[in-house]
Amino acid sequence: MKIEETPSPSNKSLSALAMRSAGLQASNRKGAAFLLLIFVTAVVVMAFTQTALRGIISERSSERQHESKRQLETAIECSRVASGGGSFNKITLPLNPESDERIEVIREGDTITARWMLGNEERDSLTRTEPRT
Repeated sequence: MKIEETPSPSNKSLSALAMRSAGLQASNRKGAAFLLLIFVTAVVVMAFTQTALRGIISERSSERQHESKRQLETAIECSRVASGGGSFNKITLPLNPESDERIEVIREGDTITARWMLGNEERDSLTRTEPRT
């Protein structure tokens, strides 16, 4: 006589539990990989944004400095015309009277210095030497 073994309920539930546990572990790994992918993408996007912003800020700073130098050169040229070729010691060109922003053009011998002033603080300056005639 042959005795048939019937699977016990505990064996079925243990194997089902093991399969479910393995499925959860695989699911957890997929979730962790997905989160890691999102994190790496975010870091790449932040690095790109930071580089782009640095470039823009540097470009604007350079443009501002170039514009300032151009205005100081123009002030020197205007002071030569305003003096009619004569001699002057100091000419003040107001830019914004409310904030006391101005350009001072000062002649000392053969040199002319234009200073961009904000109150008592010098923001920028440019010095040119006139050739002797």
